[in-house]
Amino acid sequence: MAYTTGALLLLLSVPTQLFATERCRPIDRPDEDYRSAATICSLERLWTETNSCENKSGRKVAAFDIRLSVRTRIGWGCWSLPPESESMGYPVVGFTGEEPSILVVRLGDLAAVAGMEIEPNPFRVFPVVASFRDDEGEELLHIERMVEGFIGARLFAVRRDEPVIDSVVIKVPHEAFGFGIAFLRSDAFDSPAGR
Repeated sequence: MAYTTGALLLLLSVPTQLFATERCRPIDRPDEDYRSAATICSLERLWTETNSCENKSGRKVAAFDIRLSVRTRIGWGCWSLPPESESMGYPVVGFTGEEPSILVVRLGDLAAVAGMEIEPNPFRVFPVVASFRDDEGEELLHIERMVEGFIGARLFAVRRDEPVIDSVVIKVPHEAFGFGIAFLRSDAFDSPAGR
């Protein structure tokens, strides 16, 4: 009887786990559907350092655990083109500096859609991991891609059925000497007040 009950409990847990995975979907490219679902936030002024970004009304909607150096193509060098990137222009890039290999981006409000483009510093290929987490630090989904540092920025974004995304933890190897992020987006950036 105990064997049957255990097997039944195991079978009942499988659909729940599959359903939970299906509710969190990666977004591969910054297409119109993604861009219309999520608002971009602004990284302060060029050639400064910042530990946050703001929505159109000036409210801080995301915070970084380290200060990012805000630059454009002149200070970064290159970025991807569409369809891998959302713009033909030169994005405003937040650079971690050459030492950090981890960046934590904490959203001001829980989101159902969140993402950003990421590119390693040197002109080589590195593994980049973005872990999307809830407000208790539990991983909802992680995306790992090999990303080229020369015109190779890629989107790391997720869509959930409900607003539970609280933060994104980005990791690159130390050998990448840091990385840049651009086009940080969330569907929660337009909410009237933070938590």
